[in-house]
Amino acid sequence: MKNTKNVKKKKNNLLIAAILIVVFAIFGVGAYFYSDYQKNNTMSKEELNALVRDYSPVSGNPNAKVTVVEFLNPSCAACIRFSPNVESLIEQHGDKIRVVYKVLPFSNDADSIIPLLKAANEQGKFKETLKLFFSQFNRWFIKQTTGYYQVNHFAAWGILQEAGIDAERAQNFLSENAAMIKEQIEQDADDAKSLGVTGTPTFFVNGKRIVEKLSPDGNELFRLVESEIKKVY
Repeated sequence: MKNTKNVKKKKNNLLIAAILIVVFAIFGVGAYFYSDYQKNNTMSKEELNALVRDYSPVSGNPNAKVTVVEFLNPSCAACIRFSPNVESLIEQHGDKIRVVYKVLPFSNDADSIIPLLKAANEQGKFKETLKLFFSQFNRWFIKQTTGYYQVNHFAAWGILQEAGIDAERAQNFLSENAAMIKEQIEQDADDAKSLGVTGTPTFFVNGKRIVEKLSPDGNELFRLVESEIKKVY
């Protein structure tokens, strides 16, 4: 009888030990993945600087605790299709978020629109001007018989004025700041490269990049923004 009890006791001890091993293994794996998650969602000071420059256009609340950064291009069809979601985001959470725009060159003729957007930003009308360029894409970016697209600069300047831009002031700004504008465009392109941004639109929310494919209704962006708002407000 005594031997039977000892055998049962040993079996129980082995069972408990096995359970503890499994528990600690699960905890260890969980801790590893949590640590890895924290690492992947923690940005260095240099990376944070690459997201927001002092010249970057901003809409929403400039002092908000949640920062949404969008990398875009004025000739990007996906950016145009997705832009209503960004507008809805600002309408719903405009007092709690700021949206920072990083306009990237695509190495095509549409890059000549980027300085115009900077002129619009200098007059405090970046958001309105970008919206018009998006909505009137076929007016200013014309497909040629060669298959390539070319900017209609007359139409582009017309859109600028429709957005309420003082054309003379914009022309003076562009001529007097050509070197600075060139440097800023190059800086934004370098920032995108350093952050691994290879396409547009690409979004970061408080330094966290949305890596999932964006759905047409922007659910991924809304979920992350609302999650960040709950954390800080």
